[in-house]
Amino acid sequence: MLLFSRQLLVTGDQRETLPWVREITGHVSAKTGLDVSVWSALAGAPIGSLAFTAIVESRAYLSAAMQPLMGDDEYHDIVNSGRKFFSSPPEDSLMNIVHVAGPEEEGSGVGSVVSVYSAVVATGKYVAAGAWAVEVAELVAEISGAPVAFCMNVAGKFGEVEWIQVAPDVATQEAGDEQVNKDQRYMAKLSEIGGMFVEGSGNRVLAHRIV
Repeated sequence: MLLFSRQLLVTGDQRETLPWVREITGHVSAKTGLDVSVWSALAGAPIGSLAFTAIVESRAYLSAAMQPLMGDDEYHDIVNSGRKFFSSPPEDSLMNIVHVAGPEEEGSGVGSVVSVYSAVVATGKYVAAGAWAVEVAELVAEISGAPVAFCMNVAGKFGEVEWIQVAPDVATQEAGDEQVNKDQRYMAKLSEIGGMFVEGSGNRVLAHRIV
């Protein structure tokens, strides 16, 4: 399975941008059959950062699903009506969901929050880093009681990986963070990280679902 994400930086009055986000998300979902979610950054990314995301079976499946939009005048009209909000061109990413640790996710409705940890694997460390990444995902899921998805980039920055964890609200996310950060097993796992990832490439984004 793959996680498709179209990332966009928007500016302007939220009373204008949010209705446009809802309109285009509804139209794309209806035309493509994809279950599209929209996430807005809370911290760790520029203000106004949005991610339109969908889980897809394959690149071929995604390509076929997107085809109806190409000749859809209404879709292009909606896109054009929102261009005044674009601070930069949209950017697509595609992540391979390599491993999901922990209990099955019960869904991530509007208002839920997500933690996205990212890093870039160092040259020659792909096997070791991949194994470590799965192990730490399993450990964090065990400690927090919430599922953790480990993903590897299919297109874009070579070697980039992500750990994604969704919580129903900020309080639950914060409580999970506290449990993980005080667990000595997690601290010990972090001590193994040396040399596996490009120095300075690590980042964490917190976001909440708005559509």
